[in-house]
This record gives sequence, C-alpha cells and structure tokens, in this order.
Amino acid sequence: MTARPSNLKTIQLIVELLNRIPRHPSHTTASKLQAELHAADESFKRDIRSIQNTLSKLEGHFGIFCDDSKKPYEYSYLKDIKGFTLAKLNEQDALLLTLASKHLQYLLPNSVLQSLEPFFQQAEDILKNSKSAGKEWLDKIQIVSETVALLPPEIEPGVLEVVMKALYHNYHLTLQYSKDSEIKEYEVTPLGLGQVGSRLYLVCRYRGRTKNLTFAIHRVKAAVASTLTFERPSDFCLKTFSEEGGFGFGYGEQVPLKFMITKTAGRHLLESKLAADQTVTECDDWLEVRATVMKSLNLKQWLQSFGKEVKGVQPASVLD
Repeated sequence: MTARPSNLKTIQLIVELLNRIPRHPSHTTASKLQAELHAADESFKRDIRSIQNTLSKLEGHFGIFCDDSKKPYEYSYLKDIKGFTLAKLNEQDALLLTLASKHLQYLLPNSVLQSLEPFFQQAEDILKNSKSAGKEWLDKIQIVSETVALLPPEIEPGVLEVVMKALYHNYHLTLQYSKDSEIKEYEVTPLGLGQVGSRLYLVCRYRGRTKNLTFAIHRVKAAVASTLTFERPSDFCLKTFSEEGGFGFGYGEQVPLKFMITKTAGRHLLESKLAADQTVTECDDWLEVRATVMKSLNLKQWLQSFGKEVKGVQPASVLD
C-alpha cells in the first residue's frame, strides 16, 4: 500500500510530460519541461537527469522523436502523430473546433495553431465518420460578405508567423514594407491584429512614439522579431481603436451625418441601423437619414456606392 502514491505520482508525471511535448516543427527540451513541471506542481520537482531518463524511456513510444543532433536535445511528436490526450472529443467539441479552424486561422499565433492541430484533426475525423446532425451542420451555415468577396492577398512566406510571434510576446519588430512603390524599413512595437474582409492589418507604433498606425500584412516584404520586449502601453485598446474607425481608415472623429436615399436603396437601413441614434424620415420617394457616425474612408466609399440614389450628404467633408 505504501508504494501506491509513488507509482501514482510517477504516472501523473509521465502524463504531464506527454501533454507538454509539442508536435513538430515545434519542440521542447528537458530543461524546459523540468521548469514547467516544477511550476505546475512542486511535487513534480525532479533533477534534470531524472527528466532525461524518463524522456529516453518514452522515445519510440507515442510517436515521440528526439533530435540528438541539437544541444540540448529537442523533443517533439512526429508531424503525423496526433499527440497525447486522455480526453476524447464528443461531437459538439468536434463541431466547435472545426468551425474555429476555419475562421480563426489568421487570428491565432502559429505556435497555438500547431499545438491545436491534433485536436483539429481529431475533430475532422469524428465528423467525417459521423452520420448525425453535427456533420450536416457544416453544410447548413455560411458566412457571406456584403461586398464583393475578394481572394486573400498573398503574404510573403514566414512574415505572418514572425509578426504573430512578436505580437504574442511583445517583441520589438522590424518591417521591410512596400509603400508607394518603395520598400522602406520601419521599427515598430506591435499592438494588435485585425482582419478586414480578406486582409490582415497590424496595428503598431513607431518605437518611442504614441501615434497608432496600421500596416497591411500583405505589403510586408520581410519581418524580423527582436528578442527584446517592450511594455504594452496602458493607453492603447484595440477595441476602442476599431470602434473609432481605425480599421475603417478613419480619423477618430464622429460626425452628425445627414443624407437622402431612395426608399428602394435605403430600405435595409430600416432594419440595420447605422448607429443607435439613427432616425429616418419619409419624404415622398426618399428617406432622410440622420445618425452620428465615425468619419472614415469606408463611410465615404459606402455613400458613393449608391450613386444617384444618395444626395444631400452633410457634412460634405465626409466625401472629401
């Protein structure tokens, strides 16, 4: 009976080790695993030789690969191995993960996506072999763009991964950026990432400055992340930046907008408001619309898209 706690603790240690080994091309080392285990539970404290011996015994099992050409040795699951997990996904989990893999691929760091890949694959396998409503659900929903759907622009290989890494760890970032047919170098502190339609934009500041900027990821020709970190500014909020029109190429200026639109073209504004304070007044075949909105390039383009079906835009500066 006295040996049982020791044996149980050894099993728990092995399970913790297996759960902390990443899938190739990510990797870890014995010293990193030792530190993580101790931080998770003091009872997992082991000397480095003990961790190395345990890893050595696990090699060849569970698809674990040890790259002994590196010093220190690097451990990972082989690329085609699903990894180790005790919990089997149910159909609801599989459905959620499948949707997440489709719609969050540009909004999660590459390292996180790689660690989730075994779960994404397991979710796909579950739904593929299922004959229930969960599998059919994926064919019953679709996200549709209100504008012309554009294909995502090509991004230089490795750029998004570097940008994500710098954003995740608060590393300084050096960008080679194409602007006005010239490639210029910028040193920035990355603060946020936004997906606008099919394009990705990095929100950042020049080092030592306070003005917020946006860089189109597809115009970045090269990116290098420093190992030096910065303190994320307390006066920055990505949600506020977006609401103030930052991703709409806005100016952070709210204006009392007024315009006339034909009833045919403006019917949708009776169902989906421009703003909470929007009012609509019928004037024969026209609707007079008033609302407090953020002045932006998107607003200008939206108003102009109606052509002659919109008139009397005030203030006229929103069309400048």
